[in-house]
Amino acid sequence: MKVLPLQQNNLKNISRYLKSLPSGELSRDFPLDKIDVRHLEGIQQGIDVFENVSMSEIKFLAKNFSILNLARGCSNACTHCLRNAKSDVKSTMLWENLVKFTEGVKDLNFRLGFNFLNGNKYMVLHDDSNPPEFVLRDLVGYTHNFADAVKQVFSRLNIPIETVTTGWNKSDTNAEKAANELMEYFTKTPEANILVSISVNPFHRLLDKSRQAAHLGNPDTAQYFRELYTDRIARAINTFLPLFKSEKAALIYRYSQFDKNTGAKELMSLYRTIYEKLEHLAGKDCLAEINYLRPETFENFSPEHLIESKGRGRRYFPLKENLKKQQELLFEKSQWETSSPAESIREAYKYSIKEVDTDGRVYARTLSETVIPTNISLNFSTPQNPLLFSDIQVAEIQKENIKKYL
Repeated sequence: MKVLPLQQNNLKNISRYLKSLPSGELSRDFPLDKIDVRHLEGIQQGIDVFENVSMSEIKFLAKNFSILNLARGCSNACTHCLRNAKSDVKSTMLWENLVKFTEGVKDLNFRLGFNFLNGNKYMVLHDDSNPPEFVLRDLVGYTHNFADAVKQVFSRLNIPIETVTTGWNKSDTNAEKAANELMEYFTKTPEANILVSISVNPFHRLLDKSRQAAHLGNPDTAQYFRELYTDRIARAINTFLPLFKSEKAALIYRYSQFDKNTGAKELMSLYRTIYEKLEHLAGKDCLAEINYLRPETFENFSPEHLIESKGRGRRYFPLKENLKKQQELLFEKSQWETSSPAESIREAYKYSIKEVDTDGRVYARTLSETVIPTNISLNFSTPQNPLLFSDIQVAEIQKENIKKYL
């Protein structure tokens, strides 16, 4: 990657400004918070990924930057999906773009003399996909899996990774290989892992097929799909079992309060089957020391384990509940769009999670999961995607306003 030299006068001015700052300011969380980035404009010159991206836009991206989305689209088609993920929507980040991003951030950190992403405690490398399953391709034709991506990100940015998986089919040897390589990397480099979570729920497409078969009077087919699901989850837990022992892995379990087929009893029944298969894979003695995974401790169902009335999950809620949630989102939309540009920019900057999509476009995501598009775009050599899914569509954040009010 060719990096052009900065203009000498500009470099002197930037260096003078950085030296004038209190030394402690640059080592604190979110260092660009404390800096008038107008004095840094041009320091990103020649770094390919930041071509035509201002320092104000970089400052906006850096605050609460949590998601670098490497793939869109998911084969699991869970019927409660908050992201409304679909198997026919496919977009993966070109490997060269991932390298361009990580090397570009590293180069800018070197020029600044501090890590401008400091304060971001972890990164997630997916949004609506199942990480072990996706494959990143490069321009030469080689393929790179999720473990390769984690290694690239952590080795360049030194930010640990958090990830969630719904397991993988036994026949998917590429996903199996990616998961095993990831486990091996986290064993050798434990500081690269914040948490690996495995999603256990009765909403997976295999279980939906199982229920449909049972409804049509085909119990053998229903059992077949149920076995496929419980097999994949048991194998996923077994793959990451050492992380459960060190408390760097967890289960995420969700259920519906309004539908008996996807309620707490069904989830508990599923998990008992999963645990029996896990005992067969790992051995009872091995599991005896991990109380967290035992079925009796899994019965702690609380409101945090309920699905939400968002995305496809709405199908499991009565109309009254859906209307209530819709009104809350519309109120949030109204507040956002009636605020002054300065207020909305500062609110989005301070409190929203920032996400870079596979095409380089930057988004802000609110605490209620409303996705706010921006017209900030990193210099990725790929066509622009359709917008990320959001239950409520809100006006785009303009980078001109970011430059003006940050």
